[in-house]
Amino acid sequence: MLQKLKRRNARITPTIIYVLREIPLESIEALRDLFTKYVNSVGQVISCRKSTIFAGGISTTRLQNIINLFDFSVGFFPFNYLGVPIFKGRQKACYLQPIADRVKSK
Repeated sequence: MLQKLKRRNARITPTIIYVLREIPLESIEALRDLFTKYVNSVGQVISCRKSTIFAGGISTTRLQNIINLFDFSVGFFPFNYLGVPIFKGRQKACYLQPIADRVKSK
C-alpha cells in the first residue's frame, strides 16, 4: 500500500480519481504502480486518507477491488473542490448558490 511506504518529505494532497467501468483493472494497477514509482523517486507521499475515488457505472465488487488497490475513500457527487462545486449532469441552483452568495457579499 502507498501509505505504508517511508514518509520522507511533503505529501501530495488531495488526489482525486474518477473511474469509469470501461477502464481495465490492469490500467488501474498501472496507475497505482505509477504513484508508487513517483513516491520512490521524488520522496513525496500520497495521503490516502485525504484522497478520493469517484466511480461511475461499476459494480460494488469492482469498486471494492479498486479501493483495496489504493486505500482511498469513496466520494459522491456533488462535492466542492477548492471551493468550486463539482457535479455530474445538469447545473442546479443549489450547487452554485454558495458562489453567488460569496460574490454578492464582496
